[in-house]
Amino acid sequence: MALFFREAGSISPTWWLSENVIFNLHQVISDITGKTGMSIIKAILSGETNPEVLVSYKKKGVKKSNEEIIKALSGSLQFEQLYILKQAVNFYEFFLSKIEETDSQINNLFLLMSQPIDEDNISIEENDSNDINHNIVQAIGVDLCEIPGLNILSVEKLIGETGFDMSKWKNSKNFTSWLGLSPNHRITGGTVFQNSTNKVQSNAASIFRQCATTLRNSHSYLGAFFRKKMAQIGYQKAITATGRKIAVIYYTMIRYKKSYSELGENFYEELNRKKMEDNFKKLAKKLGYEIKQVV
Repeated sequence: MALFFREAGSISPTWWLSENVIFNLHQVISDITGKTGMSIIKAILSGETNPEVLVSYKKKGVKKSNEEIIKALSGSLQFEQLYILKQAVNFYEFFLSKIEETDSQINNLFLLMSQPIDEDNISIEENDSNDINHNIVQAIGVDLCEIPGLNILSVEKLIGETGFDMSKWKNSKNFTSWLGLSPNHRITGGTVFQNSTNKVQSNAASIFRQCATTLRNSHSYLGAFFRKKMAQIGYQKAITATGRKIAVIYYTMIRYKKSYSELGENFYEELNRKKMEDNFKKLAKKLGYEIKQVV
């Protein structure tokens, strides 16, 4: 239910606008649900139609000039268009309120999990802490948002899929196998003829993959890993490989209460360089040569 409301929160009040409509606010403001966009929309719904007045609601951070915004707001809206816009805004605010209610309940549950349970007096009430991540940390013992690619929403979703008890899986290999993120090597006569992952329908695996896609330009260790894998095996397989990497870290942090330690992309690149050097040395030795470093 919470995920439904989360997705609904992305509904835009101007979903109904088309290229034929003169009112083009969405073309000059990237996020019309922000302060500037909603202020202008609500002013229009209140009866204000003068573009020069409407542009005064522009907040800092909007890159477009006043002239461009005025041009986008020039024109007129018919009665039926205003009615649809009003309905869209009402729906948008309704879903936002439901998201806040759901977040509050989730926050309360995590707060309960972080405290000793009194079975004779269990209740879900409003609490003083609005920091849901703080309550998750209190409940688990580690901050999963420290993992590159994960945010509070993805952590909420993952906990909803996997729970807190990682002892259900013997080790991280079993966990990633359950997710369907582990390679399924098929060997015949000593030759690997298939190494694709098992076809498993897992919401948690999809979340790990989605988190992996955000690391393409990251300067973290996982970001460097993703780029290396992308060069080796392609974008799609790199997503799965990085998703598996994130899943292993996720499992280890929850199971053993270990904090995440960011090593950085330079560490990964140096580690990869060292592996390449070792491989060259082994190959040279196999061929009867010896590699010596020239200072």
